[in-house]
Amino acid sequence: MAELASIVSRRGNVLHKTLRRIGARDELAVPVVLLYVLKRFGLEYRRIDGRGHIYPLGDFYLPLAIVIELSSKVRLKTLDLLHLAYIAALEEQGEEMHELVTVDDGFKREDEAIKYGLKIQIKTIGNQF
Repeated sequence: MAELASIVSRRGNVLHKTLRRIGARDELAVPVVLLYVLKRFGLEYRRIDGRGHIYPLGDFYLPLAIVIELSSKVRLKTLDLLHLAYIAALEEQGEEMHELVTVDDGFKREDEAIKYGLKIQIKTIGNQF
């Protein structure tokens, strides 16, 4: 959701023109587009509960704890590690995750480590943005 919100907000001038045409306030641009994307593609937001412990640092919000653990196993940028951490956290909550679809080529070089560690497939599609 955060990455999509960032992408949407960077295209603000187009969104704001559209919102003015339909009579909506500018500050609703990002939430309206997020809601549209969720509904249009049948997606659901899942909340992550829980904390993880990183010795000797202490307790962290679960996805951040997982990022810290993953960072020594796969060499990815922070946002890419967060994608994987949310997958792992959702799996810990009982969600079934089989595949990560991305336009980011950075996952390719770590494909085997991700398959081994998280048991998910990485599917890279052409960059369409």
